[in-house]
Amino acid sequence: MLLAFSEKAVLRMNTRNIFTDPAVAQFYDLTPRDRQDHMFCKSLARNAQSVLDLGCGTGEFTVQLIKERRVVGLDPAGAMLDIARTRPGGEQVTW
Repeated sequence: MLLAFSEKAVLRMNTRNIFTDPAVAQFYDLTPRDRQDHMFCKSLARNAQSVLDLGCGTGEFTVQLIKERRVVGLDPAGAMLDIARTRPGGEQVTW
């Protein structure tokens, strides 16, 4: 997979601003979608009527939990939540 990010965004990336800088927060979504921890959490939520995702980041996993239940995503990083709100299905989550 070839990814194109601006040189400016790459130069600004560090452990502090990856969670607060919108230009850098996009790197958070580069992890694989079929992670073992995600599959385990989905199995726990299978029969739940509501789910609270603490530390939801950009909401990639959070929106996968929407199916016929109330979902709340909570994260201290505003830049991450800004991405989460614009994600397909994000309008069905309380951020």
